[in-house]
Amino acid sequence: MCFAISISTNICYTVAKVILMGKTKYLTRRISKMNYRNMFKVARAISKKINKSTFTVLIDMIRCGFKYQAGYYDYQEFEFYNLNRKERKTYLTRGKNNEIIKRFNDKSSFYKFENKAEFNKIFNKYLKRNWMVLSDSNFNDFENFLKANKAIIVKPIDDEGRTWC
Repeated sequence: MCFAISISTNICYTVAKVILMGKTKYLTRRISKMNYRNMFKVARAISKKINKSTFTVLIDMIRCGFKYQAGYYDYQEFEFYNLNRKERKTYLTRGKNNEIIKRFNDKSSFYKFENKAEFNKIFNKYLKRNWMVLSDSNFNDFENFLKANKAIIVKPIDDEGRTWC
């Protein structure tokens, strides 16, 4: 982070501390919201696929989370288990993407991209598809939506989804 020799060590330390605090804050938030059941399910599936123990896959998955900011979904989708360190560095993972978003965008606009329903309301004219938010009180609207559309995609509003009982 320190590009000029004239920058004092204290300034470099402060800049590094702020960057690390941001990463730590993001990482803490991600860890607290993570769906561990899903993570173990993914690790078990990968372990069967590559013929390694689930424990070995979990350790590698966690290491990739810290080193490359790759969540278990990134690990699975990008097949990190098949990549070496040099190859893993080249992927734009969720964590790295989050850093770019925060660095180059206005924080007051983040809400537009963090909630799918809010995003759809704001950018509706660009979506080129029908959409709706399903709630306990609009089941009739949902029935009409199903009748009007040959196929639908259902997505959770929050970023990780949840298990429905």
